[in-house]
Amino acid sequence: MKNSYIYTDWAPLLIRVELNPSSKYLKMTKGFLFLSFIFLSCHLCSQNLKLSELKSYTYSLELKKESKILGYGSGFIMEKNGTYYLVTCFHLLTGKDPISNVLLPQTKESPDQVAILFRSKSGGRVRTVYSLHRGTRDAYLYIPHYDIAVLPLIDIEADKLNIYSMNVNEMGNDIADQEKVVLCGFPISNAKPGTMPAICNSIITKQPTERDLDLCINTSIPEGFSGAPIYRVNPDNEIQLIGVYNTTSVSNNICKASGVANTVLRDILSFFR
Repeated sequence: MKNSYIYTDWAPLLIRVELNPSSKYLKMTKGFLFLSFIFLSCHLCSQNLKLSELKSYTYSLELKKESKILGYGSGFIMEKNGTYYLVTCFHLLTGKDPISNVLLPQTKESPDQVAILFRSKSGGRVRTVYSLHRGTRDAYLYIPHYDIAVLPLIDIEADKLNIYSMNVNEMGNDIADQEKVVLCGFPISNAKPGTMPAICNSIITKQPTERDLDLCINTSIPEGFSGAPIYRVNPDNEIQLIGVYNTTSVSNNICKASGVANTVLRDILSFFR
């Protein structure tokens, strides 16, 4: 595993944190002394999510530059201490390749907003738009190498929206070779308001690739699934979040898609109070 960094200039803070590959601890390399209390465990309540409820937990995303839609993607929401966070991919929020950090050919320019499609408690569809920047600062935390980003949903109208958030007690980390998994996302071919996400069944493979990947998947995943949650399903049809789907750019006949394990997501969430 390569050294990776969590970057943010979200809030009035400028922080860079090194993820030490030989340890589970975070090493602060830049910041303020009073930030030490931020490193808290992400205590999430058990919900025993059912396979039948899976589609409610994935959200359709529109990436926008002013009023122009640049692309689409998927994401899901985590809750910690009463605050909601959108989890999705770095390349969606930036329009950039996570390895080279240059603009993707299909994007042309970086978005400045992300629109999340919610359902209101009255049954209608609500498109909620969040700025990706606060002045000259990014509004989200991210780790480019792992192609993952977490955006705090500040001032979300939780009393008016039906918010389905991942609020499980234990996110799985012990991922096995040949383990069956389920992904839920919004294919671009069906990127229309009001549509439901699609489900893909696949198998995790530990076949080596030219990249340092957490999860290798042996099934081609539709475009638009970037940012989708990856679940394992137990015999009782309960689902457990084990990772985030991020890319199909894997040149390997067996590893046709990839994702990042929950270890990285947990490290990012530990930043937030």
